[in-house]
Amino acid sequence: MALFGLSSYALGFYFGQQLGYLSTFTYIAFGFIAFPFIFDFLPVYVKNTLSIAAMGLYFYTHMHSFQSMHIIFFIIFVVGGIITLLAGYAFRGKRTGFYPLVMIMFTGLIDLIESKTTIEFFFAWELMTAGSYFLIIRGKKSMEHALSYMLFSVGGAYLILAGLGLASIGQTELSLDILKNVHYYAPVAFTLMAVGFMTKLASLDLYIWLPGAHAEAEAGVSPMVSAILLKAGVFGLVVLFLSMGPQVLFGIDVLHVLSWVGALTAVMGNMMAAFQEDAKRLLEWQADYGTGHWHFCNGICMALPH
Repeated sequence: MALFGLSSYALGFYFGQQLGYLSTFTYIAFGFIAFPFIFDFLPVYVKNTLSIAAMGLYFYTHMHSFQSMHIIFFIIFVVGGIITLLAGYAFRGKRTGFYPLVMIMFTGLIDLIESKTTIEFFFAWELMTAGSYFLIIRGKKSMEHALSYMLFSVGGAYLILAGLGLASIGQTELSLDILKNVHYYAPVAFTLMAVGFMTKLASLDLYIWLPGAHAEAEAGVSPMVSAILLKAGVFGLVVLFLSMGPQVLFGIDVLHVLSWVGALTAVMGNMMAAFQEDAKRLLEWQADYGTGHWHFCNGICMALPH
């Protein structure tokens, strides 16, 4: 198994370099992910310190590499990740298996803003989903809710993949810039990808997975889900909105529909939070309110004449 992993790693690096689609960050990150897997016997404070140091080093070396909205999500994913990891010092023992999964999830999140091609973006999305799923099932009673999360994530991933596939028709490259000039079925591609990203945002009827997964996950995982993971959906929608702009499907402005979805999500999150007595569920509904509010405001702003 180890030989297969090393061979795949080496071949991926080689062919990526040959084809011009090499993502240096991904390969460096995977090399670091292997470290906590191999040295998982170390005490929790050592692994926690190394994880924070790795993310701090990335922040220091890349803080000037991003511009515009990417810098906002760079801070959310990296600085937010470091802050949530600080709680790890409260744990004792080895916390076996936790840190490799955390690094997989954060690698996927960071790779989203590093992505230059559609393949890199989709790979980062799935890497983030895999890491977060395995983190959620570490909870004692979380298996049922984690399955719901994975089902919604798989459905969302298929929609995103279908949208990217439609956007690539007639294109000669894999760059994310193809979203700025979609030749065929642009409104359909836009809608598919928007709904796919909204599964991670837990918007309106797509929220079913969130309360249980958030409440039953470990104490150290819940803040990562509500404060950081949900923002991956926000990032996807921002990229989509800025790249493709307003779209009309069957005579209906899709951004207007998405704005109403955001407004209803915010109202639902606010009302559900008001009646919660469980602290974790309260935090989850508050996060849902915040993302719904953003969703509404961003949709309205993009739909306004420029």
